[in-house]
Formats: sequence, structure tokens, C-alpha cells
Amino acid sequence: MTIGDAVTEIGAAAFSENTSLGELRIRQADGSTKAGLPSALTTIGASAFVGTRFASLDLPASVRTIGDAAFNAIERLSHVGLNEGLVSIGSSAFRTTGITEIVIPDSVTTVGSSAFSECGALTSAHIGRGVEAGQLSDAFTSSRQLSGFTVAPDNASYEAVDGVLYSKDRTSLVVYPAGKGSGTTYTVLDGTTRIESGAFNSAPLKG
Repeated sequence: MTIGDAVTEIGAAAFSENTSLGELRIRQADGSTKAGLPSALTTIGASAFVGTRFASLDLPASVRTIGDAAFNAIERLSHVGLNEGLVSIGSSAFRTTGITEIVIPDSVTTVGSSAFSECGALTSAHIGRGVEAGQLSDAFTSSRQLSGFTVAPDNASYEAVDGVLYSKDRTSLVVYPAGKGSGTTYTVLDGTTRIESGAFNSAPLKG
């Protein structure tokens, strides 16, 4: 599949369930093609690539919005490079993919529910400085190999304490990574007054 480099939007379900599609070829000005996404692309619509066969993906610097379930259920997708300049990641955007790590850029402010849920190979997640409060409590549900979070020091809403995601003031425990310390115990920080919904989902802790 070859498309032009001037494409700015890939609409909802544009390539959905194209189960043999492993890459897009982008036509350059000189007539040559290369694998990737158009350099002018700003919007990836809901379910745009769900069920395809992408294995690796680096978003161009132009992308601002990833729609709901845009890359959902691509089990072969082991690498995703999110671009600085991206603002919004939709619900279930990368759910049930094979990604092994994710770095959420500083420019991202919104992360939808289950955006990185059920990612069985995901081991680490970095949260950039722009992600706002209330965005992450169910974003990583049932990603059972996730061993820890890191957070940009200047993020105003979140902090990672020994890999566990807390609110910046440590009054809320947001997510305990499900792959951290199988069979161990955990002591919630003094001063924490709220444990978010699903915070310990799938975590193999003992009493």
C-alpha cells in the first residue's frame, strides 16, 4: 500500500482489519517510496489500523492526535516511537499490542482509558511532564509484565516512587505495576489517603 507524503489525516477504520498490511509505503517528491507514515500527518483516526500487522512504528513529528483503538490488537507491534508534539492518545489506542516499552512525550496531555492495557510484553513506561491528573488510573490495566514507571521530574500531577505511580503530592496511589515483585508484599506510603480504582489490578502480591 502506497500513499502520498502530503496526507494529513488517516480517518476512522481506514485500514481496519487489513490483516496482511505490515507497513505503509510513502511516496516521496522524487517518486521513490519509503516505509513509514506521511511527514504531514496530524490525525490518526479511531480504529485506523486495528488488526493490521505492523511490527515497528515511529510517528512523524507532525502527529497531534491518535484516535481510540487506532492500533488496537496488533500483537506483532513490538516498538512504538511517539513523537514530541503529540497531544492526545485515545482510549485503547495500543491495547493488546506487543510493545515492550513506552515513552510518553512531554507534549502529551491526555491519555485515554486502557490506552496501554493488556500489553503482555510491556515492561516499562515513562510519563512525560504534560500528562494531566486523572489520565492514568486505568491506562495500563492487565499489562502483567510492567515492572515500573518513571516520571518526568517536572510533571505537576504524578510521581514515581520505587516504580509505583503516585499523585505528585503522594496522597493517591494511582497504579501499582502488575509485574513488580511477584509474590512480595507492599506497604503504601504514609500520607496516602486514596487508592485509585484498579490500582492493584493483576498485581501478584501476597498478604
